[in-house]
Amino acid sequence: MKHTQQKQAYALRATALAAALCAMGAAGAVELETSNPDLAIRFDNTVKYNYANRLSKQNPNILKSVNSDDGDRNFDQGTVSNRVDLLSEFDFVYKKKMGFRVSAAGWADGAYSHLDNGSVATSNHVGADGKPALGLSDYAKRYHKGPSGEVLDAFVFAGFDLGDMPVNVKLGQHTLYWGESLLSVIHGVNYGQSAVDLIKGFSVPNTDAKELFLPRQAVSAQFSPTTELSFAAQYFFNWKPARLPEAGSFLGFYDYAFQGGETFNLSALGLPSAVREKDREPDHKGDFGLAARWSPEWLDGTIGFYGRRTADLLPQANLRLAGLPSALFGKNSPLVAANAQKAAAAVIAAGGTPAAAQ
Repeated sequence: MKHTQQKQAYALRATALAAALCAMGAAGAVELETSNPDLAIRFDNTVKYNYANRLSKQNPNILKSVNSDDGDRNFDQGTVSNRVDLLSEFDFVYKKKMGFRVSAAGWADGAYSHLDNGSVATSNHVGADGKPALGLSDYAKRYHKGPSGEVLDAFVFAGFDLGDMPVNVKLGQHTLYWGESLLSVIHGVNYGQSAVDLIKGFSVPNTDAKELFLPRQAVSAQFSPTTELSFAAQYFFNWKPARLPEAGSFLGFYDYAFQGGETFNLSALGLPSAVREKDREPDHKGDFGLAARWSPEWLDGTIGFYGRRTADLLPQANLRLAGLPSALFGKNSPLVAANAQKAAAAVIAAGGTPAAAQ
């Protein structure tokens, strides 16, 4: 826990330093002229550049923890971030009631082109031959190093009246957050509606909320029978996990966890590393939600009612013995009595997925 707190402290310092040293951005918005007054077309592009420099040397206490040291070893004094981000947005709106929206993000971080780690013995990365090696997982390479990108929003929308009741519908990849809280990763009625990209949140100061959301494929509708009462419904067609700083990244907390964790190093127990099994994901279809909001004039406020079925978007551990004898971890076993901390590490490693998306 102490090493994790130290890594988190370094993450905050690096983020603050990046903002202080170099966090530049440039935005370009173009509204395309048309001869049709009912048609609005907009194309926006935002470019950001962030540079961060590590002033202190590698922390010897973190280096002692073989399952939390890769990020610290990968980046000695010097550049820890040299990142460019691009956000492109295209909106097509007809009569302010219907149209479509597409947005995409791209990134590249030159700081990951050279890593300082020279300790194969403590590395949690696995090479092509299945043995411990220096480097990053494919997942960490994509979301930390790049160059890479992804489509964010990709949906059509329409607004119409059903009798005297206004109705708004969206279909495609979009984000909809219910309740009164924003970016509530842990708490809030919106938990699980859309994952959040904390890799970008930690790496790029001043990132807008729209860049952190990871939209999911869904259909949603909102309608208001009266001015005081409104209803909403949503059904999802896919599932996406949250993104957190990965193993080997400068801001990463654990070398064995999340999407890019590959092994759990057991050298302290004199055992070979436990190789992580394939992640288990929930059903991609079936999540849904219903909501109602009532705002009577006499209340001077809003009462909300929400019912949702959602699969967790944050990683969960699945601990299994994987062939090791159960007696090894019993309450009175010699291993537990001799060293409870090491025994706990062995139990975690036995599952092969100490922190995988389940």
